[in-house]
Formats: sequence, C-alpha cells, structure tokens
Amino acid sequence: MKDFFKREYPTILMLLLPFLLIFIFWNDLPETYPINWSISADNQLSTGKGTALFFIPLLNIFFYIMFLFLPRIVIRDEIKSIFGKSYNILRNSVCGFLLIVFMIILFIGLDIL
Repeated sequence: MKDFFKREYPTILMLLLPFLLIFIFWNDLPETYPINWSISADNQLSTGKGTALFFIPLLNIFFYIMFLFLPRIVIRDEIKSIFGKSYNILRNSVCGFLLIVFMIILFIGLDIL
C-alpha cells in the first residue's frame, strides 16, 4: 500500500488540485458559465458554476479509477502486450489533459484568459 501511494503520488495530486482551487476561488467565480455558442458567437446555453467546475474533476477521477482497475478486469498479459510500459503514461496523460481543461475553464471564469 505504501508503494502504491509512492507511485501514484503525482497523479493523486493532479486529481486533488482542482478541488483545492475550486475551494480557494469559489467566491471569485461567476455564477453561470456559458457552455454552448451559436455560429455568431452568441451564448445559447449556460450552466451554474457548480456543474461547470465539478464536471471535469469528477470525470478525471472516474477515468483514473477506470484506468486503475482495467488491468484487473482485462487479462493483465493482454494489457502488457498491447501497451507495455506506455499504459501508465497514457493513464497519467489523460489525467494531465483533463487537469489542463479544468485550468482553462477556471482561468476563463477568473478573467485571466
């Protein structure tokens, strides 16, 4: 178990960072976020800040758990033969990409971008 946390420490930080940032900047964020635009760049649909901010981090946790337990569901030798060592790189890349998407949403809400 100790070895698991040592190996997964950077990924777990990537999963927890969005929740920490939401907690810190909650009062500075707008109440609604646009989520759909027309061709003329008019906002057609908006959602509350809770939905807009928590969707990506929760999706990130879902993918992390799915990637973590997928080798236990599928035969481990098949995963190793298909991916080899790149499976962990793929898993961490998905977590990192979703973290970047969340940061863009957060920065747009804080008027940094």
